[in-house]
Amino acid sequence: VAVGFGVEVGSTTSAGSSDVAVTLNIMNNPGIVGMTLKLGYDDSVLTLTSIEKGDALSEMTFTKPRTMKNGCTLQWDAEVVMPENATNGVMLTLYFDVSDSAVAGAQSITLSYDNGAIIDNDLASVNMSIINGIITIN
Repeated sequence: VAVGFGVEVGSTTSAGSSDVAVTLNIMNNPGIVGMTLKLGYDDSVLTLTSIEKGDALSEMTFTKPRTMKNGCTLQWDAEVVMPENATNGVMLTLYFDVSDSAVAGAQSITLSYDNGAIIDNDLASVNMSIINGIITIN
């Protein structure tokens, strides 16, 4: 089955009170020139400690959020990105600190976007699929 344009949030396991890394992977990039995603997670359990830019979307400028917290925005933009220059793979790695008081179970890491928040070279709005991730706390 062919997968369309989308972003997949990685899933991982934590033994609790440890740092975990979650990757955001882009697939079948059609040559987008702008994208703003909203990050969601339970900040009573997880603290976003750092964001590392991956190799994908290297043709675009990534702007780190001013405040790294639940609901922050992840933004990329460029003047022009031809489809043949569009990259796929790891866009970002998000590092979370798991609270010492975290209860065993699943913590969702979600991405969402508003209509018009992803645009292609023709400045047309593009939709994409999102596969959300989970941090399983043991």
